[in-house]
Amino acid sequence: MTSTFSALRAGGRLLWSPFLFLAVSILLLSGCATNDVHPHPTSTSVAATATITPIPTPNQTPLGLHDAWGNVSIRSLPGTLAGNRQFILENAATPDGQWLVGVSQPADFVKNTTQPSYLILYGVTTGQVVTMRQLLHQQSQVIGVSADDRWVVWSEAADQPNFFDWTLFAYDRQTHVVRQIAQAVRSENGPVHGPVPYPVVDHGHVLWGQAIGEVGSDTLQNAVVMMEDLNTGEKTTLATKAGSPAIGWPWVAWDQQTTGSQGYVDLSNLVTGQHMTWSKQPATVAIAGTSIAYDDEYSIHIIDDFTHAPINAQLITGATNGDYAEFTSLNDRLIAWISTSSSLVYDRVEHRLVELPPSSGVTPGVIRWVMGRLLVWLDVSTLYVIDTRTLPTAPPS
Repeated sequence: MTSTFSALRAGGRLLWSPFLFLAVSILLLSGCATNDVHPHPTSTSVAATATITPIPTPNQTPLGLHDAWGNVSIRSLPGTLAGNRQFILENAATPDGQWLVGVSQPADFVKNTTQPSYLILYGVTTGQVVTMRQLLHQQSQVIGVSADDRWVVWSEAADQPNFFDWTLFAYDRQTHVVRQIAQAVRSENGPVHGPVPYPVVDHGHVLWGQAIGEVGSDTLQNAVVMMEDLNTGEKTTLATKAGSPAIGWPWVAWDQQTTGSQGYVDLSNLVTGQHMTWSKQPATVAIAGTSIAYDDEYSIHIIDDFTHAPINAQLITGATNGDYAEFTSLNDRLIAWISTSSSLVYDRVEHRLVELPPSSGVTPGVIRWVMGRLLVWLDVSTLYVIDTRTLPTAPPS
């Protein structure tokens, strides 16, 4: 039921700017050999004898976008904004697919000392910009963003390169009010060192992981996973010695440390109370419905239904040429991930890899993300967007 934690992995905030790549810390734990899900021994647990239909083997020969999906509508948005500013996609979008969430920052952000940056909504069909809030400092960067149908939550900090002095906010799209949710715990020497929060929100519940005391490089001993009901303001500590929460309502998951360097992934249903533990410790996890997509930094996997046992985890693809395959995202149609040598996504309906075209004809789209119903990828300084609900169920003849 347990697994061995290897060293905590340092990641980065993925920016479209061709000259700007400012890294932030991310708490992602890499893994062990098994991928069993174990129902917790409660009355709501899943019976161990349940079975599921095997996942069809993915076709490892990629199709080009138009071969796979025909003349699907692709919208393009410029990465440059008025006033000599640039848009930084923060890998979030509203569930209705109408707005991307990101930062409007000065084009000369690295050298800028006077102009502020803003968290904004960027209209997919209109190009309209809606400003939610000015960031706290000229050199502030957004660490993580998530959105549901009402709320946009984000964490930000200015203390490069570790961003330990963070603040977490929530923006109410109905009332246009911003309020502070949490901020870094401070000691005599300033903010404590440890994992910074990458908040996730769904159905008005925001989860985040944070340090409550000094955290070593390979332990979650002094880290917790928190949750707030944004409608009531009620805060709950979901887990101690834990981090890296994910949410796909009503399911939530987080990395749970036990003793020493051992641990597992905890899976909990916030509505029914169903609780499971997963002995596979992936690097990143994404949840959609009762499906999990995950990576081990080098390969991408899918579990179509983690609530049944035995679990059938299917390998989707592995990295080639020494590249990485990581930062997995998922919706009911696609799996996307980040790599630098390919521009692939996986179509869960057609059961095959699809290659996104670089419109410049030069470089693959490095940033690829599934956000709610949207697939977004970057080519040079242009963002391309597909509404995945418009995709066909089979390649056109």
